[in-house]
Amino acid sequence: MGTISEKIFSRASGADVHANDFVSADIDYAMAHDGTSVLTVKSFREMGVSKVWDSEKIIIPFDHLIPASTDVAAGLQKDIREWVKEQKISHFYEGGEGICHQVLPEQGFALPGKLIVGADSHSCTLRCFRRFRDGRRRNGYG
Repeated sequence: MGTISEKIFSRASGADVHANDFVSADIDYAMAHDGTSVLTVKSFREMGVSKVWDSEKIIIPFDHLIPASTDVAAGLQKDIREWVKEQKISHFYEGGEGICHQVLPEQGFALPGKLIVGADSHSCTLRCFRRFRDGRRRNGYG
């Protein structure tokens, strides 16, 4: 049967996965907020990559440094907004639209069985959201 994590990684990797296995898995969504997307984009550019793997699977909410408290923070946010437009990231949330921990479940990203990576220390809390929908278990997860 396996744990829920084993089920999710098995689906995402297309293989039968068990604890302690190393896998290459397809990610359903990747999230970075205004504080962490700066480092993400910096690394992206340093690698010389010109295009994200899937602009529909990236979520960037501005929620941690809103409003910008310094000129440096404002400049970094401007840079991220330009990168979001350049990469055609469709799931960008301006300050005031919600914090990342609520945006992902409320906008329907955090669904049972989805593999979501997040550049925030609290991203692991997403696993508790959307476990049940309409009071019933879904997709064999939960």
